[in-house]
Amino acid sequence: MNLSTSTQKMPRPTARDTPRFDGDKSETIRHFLLQMEDLFSDYSITNNAEKKKQLVHYADADTKKEWKSLDEYGTGRHLC
Repeated sequence: MNLSTSTQKMPRPTARDTPRFDGDKSETIRHFLLQMEDLFSDYSITNNAEKKKQLVHYADADTKKEWKSLDEYGTGRHLC
């Protein structure tokens, strides 16, 4: 199964100008997700499982742990 048609790697989460999510500022999640959708589009990532795998790398450590603990993280279902 091809998770992505892109041969490019996503930018490192620590790279300048990459989206980041800080769980302490939860009001920014919609903006963060829109930025990530743009990034996924730029890198031709369309598979939801791959998106989830990548998404957590751009969140703070506590949020990453929380998101990965959700049942939906390990399934093909959307989180929202």
